[in-house]
Amino acid sequence: MGSGGFRANAPEIDVPAMERDLARIPAVSSARVVEDDGQVNEVHIVCGTGRSPKLIGRDVQSLLAARWGVDIDHRKVSVVQLEDGGGAAEVDLTEEVVSSPPPDEQPVAEGAPRLVRVAVVVSGDDAEATVSVAAGDREVAAQAKGVPSWVGQRRLAATAALEALGALDPAVGTCQLEDVTVIGNGAESIVVTSVSAWRDGVERTFAGAAPVGSGGELRAAAESVLRAFRS
Repeated sequence: MGSGGFRANAPEIDVPAMERDLARIPAVSSARVVEDDGQVNEVHIVCGTGRSPKLIGRDVQSLLAARWGVDIDHRKVSVVQLEDGGGAAEVDLTEEVVSSPPPDEQPVAEGAPRLVRVAVVVSGDDAEATVSVAAGDREVAAQAKGVPSWVGQRRLAATAALEALGALDPAVGTCQLEDVTVIGNGAESIVVTSVSAWRDGVERTFAGAAPVGSGGELRAAAESVLRAFRS
């Protein structure tokens, strides 16, 4: 059964009541549930800065499962964190790394481009991803703007990573992002990204894959772009 399933002996879905329940979670200020034909497809949460978005996301999953009999994939839960007063706050859904990679990230050969930082700022209906990539003693940060959906944020992270990599390597600067996909691999999820380029009259496609791991999907999306160009 797909995400949004697990309905045995559960109450009928009442979207307004479900949204009121979700809004009672500590630090949550508002909630929006997207339902289609009796299935919960997406959940969008706005919260304050008092708690971690990851913890709130897990609370959302637990509440929906316990009270409504809905088992929703964490990738369908979007959490936007706002500063006090309503300003947009940076929601670091990945793990910020300055000098060393997370434990589950592969070592990078000396001189090869490496991912330094991934961050997303969400404000209203807009999102901006900032990705920093370093090679040797050079570090470049690039931005990409778009919609704040979870799929959109993954694509923004990958796009910004491609822009940063292109600033370090002109040959990559002519490439464009084609697709960013999350696939399951047993208990682990993997982000696979494909990039295309037109060179010498021939279309070339590059693909990279990175495990979600402790860094989260946004970091994996950015990392998969770098891996697409590693030999």
